[in-house]
Amino acid sequence: MNDANHELDSAQSVLEAATELESEDPRPSSSGSASESLVFGALDKLAQATDHISERLGEKIDAVHHDFGADLKQARERMAEAQEKALERIEESSHESVAAIEKVLEDARNQQESREANLRKTIAEGLDNVVTQQERLVTKEASRLREDLDRLHEKVDRFDERFESLQTAISDLREDWQQAQESQTQARSGALDQLRESILESQQKVVSILAEGMGHFERDTCDRFEATDAKIEEGFRDHAEKNESLRSSLQKALDQSHQDQEKRFEQFQKIFEEARGILDEEREHLREIAEEVKKQHASVAEQVELERQRSEEAERQRKIERARTLNNAGVARYHSGEFARAREIFEQAIELDPNSAETFNNLGLALTELGQHDEATVAFETAAELDPDLAASYNNLGYVLFRQENFEAAVEMYKEALGRTPDSSAAHTNLGNALQKLGRTDEAVEAWTKAVEIDPQNTRAKRYLERFTGSEGPSDED
Repeated sequence: MNDANHELDSAQSVLEAATELESEDPRPSSSGSASESLVFGALDKLAQATDHISERLGEKIDAVHHDFGADLKQARERMAEAQEKALERIEESSHESVAAIEKVLEDARNQQESREANLRKTIAEGLDNVVTQQERLVTKEASRLREDLDRLHEKVDRFDERFESLQTAISDLREDWQQAQESQTQARSGALDQLRESILESQQKVVSILAEGMGHFERDTCDRFEATDAKIEEGFRDHAEKNESLRSSLQKALDQSHQDQEKRFEQFQKIFEEARGILDEEREHLREIAEEVKKQHASVAEQVELERQRSEEAERQRKIERARTLNNAGVARYHSGEFARAREIFEQAIELDPNSAETFNNLGLALTELGQHDEATVAFETAAELDPDLAASYNNLGYVLFRQENFEAAVEMYKEALGRTPDSSAAHTNLGNALQKLGRTDEAVEAWTKAVEIDPQNTRAKRYLERFTGSEGPSDED
C-alpha cells in the first residue's frame, strides 16, 4: 500500500508540472511539446499506479479468502476431531460400564447360586441325619418302650438339642445369604451410579468441545472481516486525501473491486452457512448418539431391575419353602403334645411367610391347647382374613369360643365353617355341641345326625346321639 501511494504522488507531481508548462506556452510544436510529453508520462505513471493498486487489492482479497478458507478447513478438522473423540469416549464409557455391570451381576449370581447350593446341601444333610437318627431311635426303643420310658425321654431331649443346633446352623446360613444379597445390591447400585456419572461427564465434554470450537470459529471470522474492512477503508481514506482528482478514474475500478468483494463475501457467507448446516447436522447426529446411549442405559437398568426382581422372588420362594418345613415340624410337635415348642416353631414360620393362613391356623391350635384363648382368637381371625375360604379357621375359632362358653358366637363360627365345607362331619359335631349348650337340643340332634351321615365312623357324634336320643343315629347299612 505504501508503494502504490508513492507512485500516485509521483504521477501527480509530473501532471502538475505539465500543466504549468502548458499554461506558459500554449503554442503547438511540430515535434511535440514538452508539456505533452509530461502529460503522457504522467498518464502512463497514473495507469501504472492504478494497475499496481488493483493488483495489490486483488492480492489482499485473495489472501483474505485463502486465510478464511484455511481457518474454515481447520475449524472443520477440529470439529471432526472433537466429534470423533467424544464418540470414542462415549463408546468406551458405555462399553466399560456395561462390562462392569455384567461382571458384577455374574459374580453376584455365582455367589448366590453357590450359597444356595451349600444351603440346600446342608439342610438336606441335616434332615437326612435327623430322619436317620429318628428311625434308629424308634426301631431300637420300640421293643423296650414300657421298660425304658425314662431313657426314651432322655433320647428325645437329646434329639431336641440336636434339632435346635440344626436350627441355629440354618439361621447362620440365612444371615450369610442375606449379607451376600446386601453386597450384591450395593455392587449393583455402585455400578449404576458409575454408569450415570460416566454418561453425564461424556455429554458435558461433548457440549463443551462443540461450544469452544464454535466460539473460536466465530471470533476468528469476525476479527478477520473487521481487519479486512479496516484495511480497505484505510486505503480509501488515504487515496481520497492524497489525490481527489484520481477518484473519477479509479471509481470504476473500485466499484468493480467492491462488486467482486461482495460476490466473494456472498460466497464466504454461503460457505459459512453450509458449514453451519454441517455443524447442525453433526450436532443432531451427536444428539441421536446420546439418545441411543440413554436407551442402552435404560435397557441395562431394566435388566438390572429384572435381575433384582428374580432374586427377590427366589428369596421369597425360599422363605416360603422354609416356612412350610417349619410348619410341618410344628405340626409334628403339636401331635406329640409339645404345644409350647410347636408355638415357637409356628411363630418362626410366620416370620418367614406372614401370608400363610394355614400356619396362623396351626398357631391358633397350639395357643388354644396352652390356654391362651385371646391370642388364639387373633391367630384364627388372621387366618380367616388371609384365606376367607379356609373353613378350618372358622371351625377352630368356634372351638375357642366354645371353651370360653361363648356358645352363641361359637354357633355362628361353626355355621361359617359349614358354609365353606358343608360335608365336614367335625364341624357338624361341634355345631351340635354348641347348640346343646344353648338348650337347643333338637337342632343339636339334627347336627349330630348329619355328622354321622357324612362320617359313619364319627364316634363322638354317635355318643352324643345315644346320650340324648337313645340311638346312635344312621347305621353303616343305612
